Amino acid sequence: MAALSTVAPAATINVDFNSSDGTFGTYTGTAAAPDAGTTWNAFVIGPEGGSPLIGSATSGALLTSTGGPSAVTVSLGNFRVYEADENVAALAPALMTDFGYQQTLGTGGPDSTFTINNLNPSLTYDLYLYGQNGGYANTATIFTIGGIPQTATNATNAVTTFVQHTNYVLYSGLVPSGAGTISGTFNDAAPANNAAFNGLQIVEVPEPAALPLVGVAGLLVLRRRRS
Repeated sequence: MAALSTVAPAATINVDFNSSDGTFGTYTGTAAAPDAGTTWNAFVIGPEGGSPLIGSATSGALLTSTGGPSAVTVSLGNFRVYEADENVAALAPALMTDFGYQQTLGTGGPDSTFTINNLNPSLTYDLYLYGQNGGYANTATIFTIGGIPQTATNATNAVTTFVQHTNYVLYSGLVPSGAGTISGTFNDAAPANNAAFNGLQIVEVPEPAALPLVGVAGLLVLRRRRS
């Protein structure tokens, strides 16, 4: 009997949050996720520097890292926008220099929010969240999903590689809600300068390939070989 068909290769979706000023453009290339695709979606989240509080913004339907279509969108809520023109990030300036940030300095302020929409509720996902404030190296971003916080320390603006817990955090094996969403928050780790949320990568976790249906005769052969 023929083997069951396997699931199509897992997709990765890359999103770069851009200011509407567009000084640094949109990142193209690989980042921390193990994916060879280089297509990034530009999500223009608003005007930079001293911008008004933005209650919500939602992207259009996003492309996969290889340029294929998807129904996935990303939403941000309760945030402002910054572009660090005076101190450009050493790593991937297009990605790491412009960002959304939590609206009130210090951990006492209300959280900013993010939601990834139109995911497949039957799959699990790995989520890479990028946080580096190109303008200041004395702030950190706390991301929280499902009550679990992780911090991108933004230890130095001179970092030239993607380093987990320095300029990104990783949540593995996330399960979307029944409505196909994954939601979380971001906020300052200390009363310092604007905690950054620069962009994200969401990666489908591949389902295991189905085993062949060998039938009763095949099972008997396997048992004889093992005996």
